[in-house]
Amino acid sequence: MTVVVGVPDVDARVEPIREAARLADGLDEPLHVVHVRREGDFEGLDGEEGTPTFGAIRDAAADVATTASERAFDGGTDAKPSPVEHVGLVGDPAETLIEHATHVDASLIVVGGTRRSPVGKAVFGDVTQDVLYKSACPVVSCLADDD
Repeated sequence: MTVVVGVPDVDARVEPIREAARLADGLDEPLHVVHVRREGDFEGLDGEEGTPTFGAIRDAAADVATTASERAFDGGTDAKPSPVEHVGLVGDPAETLIEHATHVDASLIVVGGTRRSPVGKAVFGDVTQDVLYKSACPVVSCLADDD
């Protein structure tokens, strides 16, 4: 089994990654740090001209996961767990994260999120909420207050 943590971008909060690492260590399971790029969100891949290949998009997504993971353990007291796999995927973030968790037989998924007002939830889509409602495996949510 595996612990899967989703990261939205390189500047993502580090707490969900650290919590996922702590849980992976406690469960003696590998950790997958996963970033999912939306289809059509291909601009800004290191200045590549034309349409990047699917492999380039997945590699760029894996780079986001790697950078976010490195930020989580850079200079902190938390040790980076072993083994860690950085995974880049393409698709709808919630659905693709859940599919990956199912594929690797994850024991749980860890997601970050922000506490928002009911209006904020209605106006903006929420990947965390979709994962919480749609995942068949347990989900740990590390929430932060909305600024």
